[in-house]
Amino acid sequence: AWVSVRYAQSGLRPAVVSPLANSTVTGEINLTAVADPLIVGLRFDYVTPTNVTFGVGAAAFDAGSGRWWALWNTTGLGGAGYSVVAVGTDARGFRFSGPRQPITVDNAPPLVAFVYPTNNGNLTGVANLVATASLDAVSVSFSYDNGTAVVPIGFATQTSPGRWELSFDTTSFGEIDSVALFVTAVDAVGLAGTGSVNVAID
Repeated sequence: AWVSVRYAQSGLRPAVVSPLANSTVTGEINLTAVADPLIVGLRFDYVTPTNVTFGVGAAAFDAGSGRWWALWNTTGLGGAGYSVVAVGTDARGFRFSGPRQPITVDNAPPLVAFVYPTNNGNLTGVANLVATASLDAVSVSFSYDNGTAVVPIGFATQTSPGRWELSFDTTSFGEIDSVALFVTAVDAVGLAGTGSVNVAID
């Protein structure tokens, strides 16, 4: 008697092309994969740092680019050690899992706080504004509220790991009983954390 044997073709395994391997993602992102023309359906999964797999959902095929895509909302996830995988299905119903694409998910803004001045403190002349920020911050800036708008003071310089400083000339302000100062830290994916103090200027 003849026995019919069907072999899965390893060459049909799809591959994630976006996001790039070892990149950092945030918020809602576009997942993209390429697959052999014999693939008739595709879905994306993600794998957590503890090696648990969750489904992202079915992908749509874009005939113009020849690629499969789906949106993935990463809100609520965070940290290194995640990976994304594309799973294709051919007309016979065979499934083909592609290689895992390692990524880092960042949905937490950097932490930042004033060191000087302290809340309800006084500034006079040329003051040195100082803040500390978490090490994922790539820029820190200071600003103040003039009563009608938030006015930038400038970008700070990192004087040591996590410590940022900027000179602020207050001589043109006169005497002000209370003004709000703000500090904003931004990380590599554009997430921003803020801190504030109220001070007097004399």
